[in-house]
Amino acid sequence: MAGNPNILRWAAGQIEYRTISNNAIRGYEQWHMTVYADGTRSLYSQENNFATLSVRESTYVVDSDFRPVSLYEQLWVEGTHRGTGWFSVEPGQVRALVFREDVGHIAQDLRRPSKMVMVAHSLATDGWIGALVEERPGQNNAVSAYVVDPYGKSSGSIIGQIQTLNIEFVGDETITVPAGTFDTKHFRIVDASADYWIMGNDKILVKYAYTKSDREYVLLGLATGSTEPVSDVKKKGNPPIFRGAEK
Repeated sequence: MAGNPNILRWAAGQIEYRTISNNAIRGYEQWHMTVYADGTRSLYSQENNFATLSVRESTYVVDSDFRPVSLYEQLWVEGTHRGTGWFSVEPGQVRALVFREDVGHIAQDLRRPSKMVMVAHSLATDGWIGALVEERPGQNNAVSAYVVDPYGKSSGSIIGQIQTLNIEFVGDETITVPAGTFDTKHFRIVDASADYWIMGNDKILVKYAYTKSDREYVLLGLATGSTEPVSDVKKKGNPPIFRGAEK
């Protein structure tokens, strides 16, 4: 079967959410990334968080330099819809339209910083924050970020605000997670006392540790491919997309 000329490659995986102190599983996140012919990346993720009784779905698109293009997201918590949002990044502007039944529509138009990332709160997309960080160990990088309201509490929906994140590059490290052993780049979000490790040109998240809150998130399984459909790759004997998820 011929490959699709629109797609350069794809990757798919699963992240396990767990408590550091007792290794209790808090939830899972499944994701699938597509890299298109011009370098644009699109990442779909679904978070199923048992601990917070929440489900979050998002599709985040960035250009070839990891500059944000658009975000679609919807959030459910304890059986209640907390919001659905459409966010677009345009020259000089960030625009959002968010809907929630008991609040109605909320429109937003903010001035966009020259360099900006988006924080959608899916762990898979959080790895892309490192795209704007200089890889000089110990150097602080002030990164502008449009941060979606994680649980729709402060605004009554998932509308976001632009914040500054202070991030530093810690160094190159080889780490082992359930999906395997990977050569990674280690970054630290100073404000949140959080560390994350990413790998490769697509900046795939391997691990995220939020020690202050006793939480960590690790890559449980991974599969990658070129333009061939997933079904064809699996028939050739490659590992399943969510290897390890059965445990």
